[in-house]
Amino acid sequence: MALPSSPNSLSLNQIAGEFGGTVPHSLSEYYAGGGLTPSGISGDSGAIPTSGEISIGQFYGSANRVTINLTISSNTTNYQISSSRGGTYSSGITDVILTNNAQVGSNAVGTAAIWTGPAPSWSAGDTITIVNNGAIRGRGGNGGRGTDGDLSPTGVAGQAAGDAIEISFPTTVQNASPGQIRGAGGGGGGGGRGATVIPGQPSNPPSKSGPGQPGNPPSTQFYGGAGGGGGAGSQVGSGGTRGGDTATNASNLGAAGGLNTGGAGGFYSSPSQGQIKAGNGGSSGQGGQGGQGQGAAAGGAAGKAVEPNGNQLTLQNSGTVAGGTS
Repeated sequence: MALPSSPNSLSLNQIAGEFGGTVPHSLSEYYAGGGLTPSGISGDSGAIPTSGEISIGQFYGSANRVTINLTISSNTTNYQISSSRGGTYSSGITDVILTNNAQVGSNAVGTAAIWTGPAPSWSAGDTITIVNNGAIRGRGGNGGRGTDGDLSPTGVAGQAAGDAIEISFPTTVQNASPGQIRGAGGGGGGGGRGATVIPGQPSNPPSKSGPGQPGNPPSTQFYGGAGGGGGAGSQVGSGGTRGGDTATNASNLGAAGGLNTGGAGGFYSSPSQGQIKAGNGGSSGQGGQGGQGQGAAAGGAAGKAVEPNGNQLTLQNSGTVAGGTS
């Protein structure tokens, strides 16, 4: 809580109540940066001096910094720091320290596992530090659907993956071993189409009522390629579906991703063109692969370990970081 402004009375004991210290008190204890008064603290008349002449009047309107310690101790998703910091926050003089000791994930590719919160939630002079001792993972992208023959001749691209951390304010991230910060993997792209030749039927034999009918000529049927495998993440990406192929063979379907690995893309075996594969989903922090064949689609983009959004990021890492940080 800020000290009173002039012309209210202000005493050395009030200064000690704001900044701490033990009796007997002396103004020399309260130089800025000297241990009790943080560097950069200002009062109504300007910055608290670091040395030289110092007076009680220079402390009018000054306030000590506020430290807010937040801890994630059980598994959770979509954690927003600004909405969790509580009522002790004071604009411009607050140091927020979030310590993660659990598994933090996301249930949507557009929402990071941990987000600082929107920029207007913070003011110049605040600091944010994220200390990770657990695992932070984005949401994996889904695999794309395969082509549907002539009905939908182009496959569907794999879904872009989600970020592990997103910041909207300068932030320090300390990732201590064995901590993990993993952007998710993009979904694999849907596969292209392949052709299967269907043989013609034999002629009907002649009958007393007339000549036999000519045979049905061979025809060509196009089948959709298999969907791409889902990307890895806290909530893994699902495998893509097949297109127009109505076969029940499970190999036509893309596999869901794993926690840190992408799912395999399915494939369609064409007697005339061989095996036509869809793209595999990306592992942590990697994009999904594109599919093969005519009309195949691209894989989805990788999620980032930290999306800075143009803000200053200080990363101190001795653990595992998978994915971009710029």
